[in-house]
Amino acid sequence: MNRLIRLTALVLLVALLCGCNGTQAPPATKYGEFPFRVVFELDGDTHVIEDTVVCTFDGFDGSIPFQKPRSWGTSLESFENAENTQSIDAEEYDDEGCTCEWFCFCDDDWLSVVVLKLDDNTNSALNPKRVNERSSVVLHYGYAVYYMGDPNGEGFIHAKPHLCYYEYYQSSNAYHSEGTPISHSRAEELFGIKIIEWDFSEPIDNTFRR
Repeated sequence: MNRLIRLTALVLLVALLCGCNGTQAPPATKYGEFPFRVVFELDGDTHVIEDTVVCTFDGFDGSIPFQKPRSWGTSLESFENAENTQSIDAEEYDDEGCTCEWFCFCDDDWLSVVVLKLDDNTNSALNPKRVNERSSVVLHYGYAVYYMGDPNGEGFIHAKPHLCYYEYYQSSNAYHSEGTPISHSRAEELFGIKIIEWDFSEPIDNTFRR
């Protein structure tokens, strides 16, 4: 048994020294830009959110033992270019870094565009017995892992573009944040948001080779 343990430790050590520690294959295409346009009606007014998702390959994540999965960066063109703020109104930020109008860094690092900011301390639309300290309907415009054709994004519900009902509340003396994907019909039923146009770029067909 001791010999087996020593042999296993030796194999792991050699794997680490040789760099054979689960590093995934790099992508053939490492950069992409993906325009999108969403038009919706709310309270009789028409709103347009139009921007470009910028995706970059950031190397490999070395924080996981014996694994180095691919790491991607996702941003909006309008946020990177200070002269172009057509879909961002960053006049007012709260303590968590969320804007009260359009652009939002949600608590668990989702990058989103706020479609509707609801009143603070109101009952949840999905769980009326619960009071949310704050909530909003946001547009998740998708992550690079989706647009760049990385199979690591399969099964990740927030990878693809979708509407999401974001809630922040206190329960059992702890704060919680939840993001629940909602359909277009549900958004109209619950919040009066009517999607008129929903046009997102398709992901690329990427390849991954060592």
